[in-house]
Amino acid sequence: MKLMISDVRIKNFRSIEKINVKLKNINILIGQNNSGKTNFLSAINIGISPYKELEVNDIYWSVNEVIDNKKTAIIDLKIVPEDGSKELDDFWSGVFTEKWITIDVDSQYVGIRTIIQYDILKDIYETIKFPIKIWGDSIDDCSVNKAQRYNLDMTKYLNVFFMDAFRNFTNEIKDKKSYFGKMTSTIKLNPELEKKLEDDLSNINDTIINAIDIFENTNEEISQISPLFGNDDSSVSIEPLARTLKDLHRGMDVVIKDKNARSFSISEYGMGTKSWMSFLVLRTYVKYFLKKLQDNNDDDLTIYDMLLLEEPEAHLHPQAQKQLLIQLSSFEGQKLISTHSSNIVAQCDPSSILFFKREDGATKIVKYDEEKFTPAEQNKIKREILKSKGELLFSNCVVLCEGITEEIQLPIYFNKYFGYDHSVKGINFAAVGGKNYPCFIKLLEMFSIKWFIFSDGEKDTLKTLKDILLSNDTDLDLDSINNLVYYENYDCIERYLVRNDYSDEILQAIEKIDGKNYYAEAIFKNPIKLVEYKSTGKTCQYCKMEIKKPKNINLEGLTLSQYELYKFITRGNSKTKYCEQIAIEICESSKGIPEKMKILFDKINPRKTIENSEGDNNEH
Repeated sequence: MKLMISDVRIKNFRSIEKINVKLKNINILIGQNNSGKTNFLSAINIGISPYKELEVNDIYWSVNEVIDNKKTAIIDLKIVPEDGSKELDDFWSGVFTEKWITIDVDSQYVGIRTIIQYDILKDIYETIKFPIKIWGDSIDDCSVNKAQRYNLDMTKYLNVFFMDAFRNFTNEIKDKKSYFGKMTSTIKLNPELEKKLEDDLSNINDTIINAIDIFENTNEEISQISPLFGNDDSSVSIEPLARTLKDLHRGMDVVIKDKNARSFSISEYGMGTKSWMSFLVLRTYVKYFLKKLQDNNDDDLTIYDMLLLEEPEAHLHPQAQKQLLIQLSSFEGQKLISTHSSNIVAQCDPSSILFFKREDGATKIVKYDEEKFTPAEQNKIKREILKSKGELLFSNCVVLCEGITEEIQLPIYFNKYFGYDHSVKGINFAAVGGKNYPCFIKLLEMFSIKWFIFSDGEKDTLKTLKDILLSNDTDLDLDSINNLVYYENYDCIERYLVRNDYSDEILQAIEKIDGKNYYAEAIFKNPIKLVEYKSTGKTCQYCKMEIKKPKNINLEGLTLSQYELYKFITRGNSKTKYCEQIAIEICESSKGIPEKMKILFDKINPRKTIENSEGDNNEH
């Protein structure tokens, strides 16, 4: 039987004042830097591990709170069968014993409370474990039995593997406390073989030193420090290689050979390779650890393993990041993985997402709630939003816009208006199409990410917005929605620009890309049609062809030259071809950026947006 931690409750630990969250087998932790992801992982590590010494900074303190040694932190973990069984099997019943197992109506679970408190005699903060007798509805509504130490089996079969973001395999292979060091330091050999190997190492050392003058000469010089040790028998010498197997790790290295090229040490590779290597060694250690336990037991074992992993994507290129979650999934135990990678988020099930944020200095966690979405919306989120726009979940603020033109141009105007790039403030511009607004809005609101809409003015789009934002409230209109900006006159962005006297800048952009007089020649060769022919519903009695009548094109309030320019920059692939250069030309002109963009940016106001990012998005 496999186990999992189903519920975690934490109170007064580092940035976490109080949280209560449910876990799945795989959990993806996202959120901005300093939102509390590492603190959450550390709390679970402390909650599972049998012993841990901590310090005053591991206790949550509010801004105006006076620090004293009476305040404690609490970490509650609820362990249940992964398959939903109501009872623990015989193996786990024997591991936990009746001291730790709680019978709740018709089911069993193991509740572990860890209290972090100050020990005045030791002058440290230490952890004390308690079996939870009644889980209750909250961390304060809970009953515990008297304090207990883990028994030997719990220490052996409850395992947590924590790998932080500062991993570097070059250092780990030489560190006895690393996962690699733990494996190599426990190797036992036949005493005779061990002695032979160490004699061989010693002989190789002597041969190297005697063969290389610089080593021998340096040995003679540094040996003069021996009298400082106060012992005539003291000696100092260089050892190119370790002379004993227990010290072998000091000179250990990993080399990588690429086809016919010479071998290179892992230390010569980039941080991405070193980071990934650390994870692969951890996976090897877990397999080695399990095999070692199983070899020492007659019966088959089911061991609880949890992987706590920080930013596995660190230093990896995007394709490697996409492969990474597949490798992580091969880890048999429960997994909590913090990430800043939209590529990893794109590969995960949305229901595994835990969103971290800070409110008033304290960590809050929002779990993705699939019940808030229809099946069609869930499919759209998984297959469209997370796959191509997963970076939205890492934003302070998202501007939802109609199409690719806005997605390209708005960041350029933003930079001109504020004097810095939008990414500096965590602001994201996303083309979603008018009909897709509802799904995006529900997802962003779930995680309290500030959003704005910059919309076209077409009738169908405005109708969709009314249905979404006004909820059939006939007493309100779209102008009452403070986080919405849209074009009048049923305009789109291209029609808005030509209507508002940016034709010269558009023509300059066309000439920058296609050359002087390109537009005039193109219009001459392929003029814009100003007349269209509509069917009359009748057929010619002689030729049997459909009879059509001419109808003048509605210029939609534009002049003829404006209409021709508008149609030119929206036909074929012209939108994506010209839109970036058009924005650049407008920003460089004396006219300044368009008024609608100014209205949008004034509403966004990065300072206000970030300060109020947890507020209500529907600012009626």
